[in-house]
Amino acid sequence: MLGFGIGNYYGVAGAIFYILAHSLAKGLLFLTSGSVVHATGTRNIKKLAGLGERMSTTSWSFKIGGLSLTGIPPLVGFFAKLFIIIGAIQAGFIWIAMFAILLSGVTLAYLLKIETNVFMKKGKIDAKAAPFTMRIAMVFLVVLIVLMGVGFQPIMDFIIGPAAQALLRGLEYANLVFGPFTMNF
Repeated sequence: MLGFGIGNYYGVAGAIFYILAHSLAKGLLFLTSGSVVHATGTRNIKKLAGLGERMSTTSWSFKIGGLSLTGIPPLVGFFAKLFIIIGAIQAGFIWIAMFAILLSGVTLAYLLKIETNVFMKKGKIDAKAAPFTMRIAMVFLVVLIVLMGVGFQPIMDFIIGPAAQALLRGLEYANLVFGPFTMNF
């Protein structure tokens, strides 16, 4: 919403790109959470210590999803947040850019709490491996997050950029989506 509210090209493009990046990262984090619940039968973070050694695919997937959500380069979340910040600076909203960076720090803090308590802390939890299909889905999302981060330019040029330009043209976008609007009185 921040990027759309800024209203310039980089703000709107960043907002669209962030929807994509956020859906990949959050989807991955929810999948890792489901994997943990499936393997342990609990959601109690205090009982989950030691899963990093027992569930390495889930652990690494959580790290990548969390880092992308936080906005760490070269993952897709970094470029989405960067474009919003560039848009805010270009519009003269330095305080919004600073606020966006601060929110990334808050995101890092709460994800780091989960990372340290569940995957980094030593423990003796009894956990079965996540099903193969869950692990494949996690790896697939990790690959998308990395590839869309490293190869963000074609995505910007051919998908995000044209969508942002269309949104910035206002009524032209509505006509493109809904067809020409005519009033019959």
